[in-house]
Amino acid sequence: LLVRDDSRTWSYRTIGLREDQLRLLPSVGRTLAQRLRFTAETRTPYTVTVAQVLDSEASGSALVTPIVHRGNMLGAVVLGIGDRLDDHRVAFAGVVAGQIALVLALARSFRDLERASADERARAQVLTSVLDAIGEPLLVLDADGFPSHANRAAQHLEIFRAHGTADNSVQLGLYHADLSTLYSHDDLPTTRALRGEEVEDEELVIRRPTGDPKWMSVTARPIRGDDAKIDGVVAVIRDITQEKRSQAQQIASDRLASIGVLAAGIAHEINNPLTSVIAELDMAIEDTESTHRSMDRLQAARDAASRVQTIVRDLRTLSRNETEDTAAPVELGRVLDTALRMAVPQTRQFANVVREVDDVPLVLGNEARLVQVFLNLIVNAAQAIPPGDIPGNSIRVRAREVNNGVTVEVTDTGSGMTPDVRLRLFTPFFTTKPVGKGTGLGLSISHRIINAAGGTIDCESTPGKGTTFRVWLPRAPVGTRREPAPRSMSSVEVRMRILVIDEDPLAFQIISRALRPEHEVVQAKSPGAALERLATDTAFDVVLCDVETHGDSCREFYEEICRRLPELGPRVAFLHGGSGPEVQDLPRPSLNKPFDGPTLRRFLREHVASIARGDSS
Repeated sequence: LLVRDDSRTWSYRTIGLREDQLRLLPSVGRTLAQRLRFTAETRTPYTVTVAQVLDSEASGSALVTPIVHRGNMLGAVVLGIGDRLDDHRVAFAGVVAGQIALVLALARSFRDLERASADERARAQVLTSVLDAIGEPLLVLDADGFPSHANRAAQHLEIFRAHGTADNSVQLGLYHADLSTLYSHDDLPTTRALRGEEVEDEELVIRRPTGDPKWMSVTARPIRGDDAKIDGVVAVIRDITQEKRSQAQQIASDRLASIGVLAAGIAHEINNPLTSVIAELDMAIEDTESTHRSMDRLQAARDAASRVQTIVRDLRTLSRNETEDTAAPVELGRVLDTALRMAVPQTRQFANVVREVDDVPLVLGNEARLVQVFLNLIVNAAQAIPPGDIPGNSIRVRAREVNNGVTVEVTDTGSGMTPDVRLRLFTPFFTTKPVGKGTGLGLSISHRIINAAGGTIDCESTPGKGTTFRVWLPRAPVGTRREPAPRSMSSVEVRMRILVIDEDPLAFQIISRALRPEHEVVQAKSPGAALERLATDTAFDVVLCDVETHGDSCREFYEEICRRLPELGPRVAFLHGGSGPEVQDLPRPSLNKPFDGPTLRRFLREHVASIARGDSS
């Protein structure tokens, strides 16, 4: 049997031939191969006399029958070496050739199919490798909406495992971006893509009874066949939880910054008129006999002005441009008092507030951010108490020294929390409040602030009985002291000559009325005017410059004074009414507005005394 392969090479199949016949095959084969080219065209048996191709010892004939299948030449059957070939042998050769052709065709078909299958498997493996290399989950759904392929990143996702069932949104907890509306089956991005819609970066939320909520972004597009019929859907899913968390934290930070800017602006606008009110009231009280019937009214007005002064100071605390990482010694009692005052509009509607703050050491932290933390805890405590029974409810704020630090407890008699809720308290975006009433970021930000200060925060709660938040903060290093209390000064005033740089006539009037007639007060309406005055007159004990009015010009003025008149540099002091960038790291001592007359006089006396001692600031 002679067989030709795809490369048109002939090979021999020598089943049943004797050894002496095998020696004839090479020469026979060459001749037959040449003749078969013509036979294949006519598709008829070709008989060749063996004498034509064999040596002189051979005699007889051979029958060569082409093996043809569907027009393809597969080989030939060579029958016998004898004297003559009759019709029966020719017919037999044709039948055998037909059977062999079918077998060879099937064999080649199987071989081709196996090759195609191997190629398909190789291509599928390449495609799978490419899809697995994609870091984002990718799902392919069939025309019925069931997953037919998922890359490695999508193996852990359950978003579409229940796809195709009516209640899958409930099973999976799929919510719209408003966090309250469940997806219906028809609204799912993949369902809409099966209808022909192209869905681009649609945000959805997975909320479960247990576990943290996850934000996902889904892009889904239909897969169309050659007939434009939709055969399935390809969906790319991105986990954007961290992205949303960062955005929310940035929004919260921006909101706090906006509040700080607003607070600083309010404090700035209130400071000067409030200082004037306080000064006028102080002078009116000094000029009025204690038995006069107006004294009580004046004192009540002065007390009210002091409360406004405290509010302004608290607003300045919020406006401080500091980061959570700025740790410094902080007096915790002052922090708690500020937070309690700011929470009054909330707490007075729900409960009595009890303050139990021991004489605790200084702690490490950021004063403004600690106020933010405790204000949040106190307001949360108030909101956990049902309205209507103020005498029967309480919010207790307790501070005590423990474990080389200070522990602060905020305890309420509110509704309490279940263990599941308590475990998720510090998770970003988690909130039990109605939609629009809370962002779920207050406690997570508080947790971050306390951690940044090296402390801890935890919670104990019993449903129906109340909640206790416990904050521990590390003690400031040994040797750190509180700000010294104002030193008692002699009632005998040492006359001073003071240059006040302030263009505001009301502010200058307040200062001059507080200092005269005991001291001489001279006004310069700008730092430039002050330099001109000092060029010819340097006999001043103190040079006061209002940073709130002149900003960076005060710093430039101080630098110029140190350059021109270095002996006057230590005599410079500043007035300011805020805590923004223009008042941070002032090079000389400063007095915060609003202030009263005694406070201003005490500040000036201490400043002059420090100059006499040779202090650097």
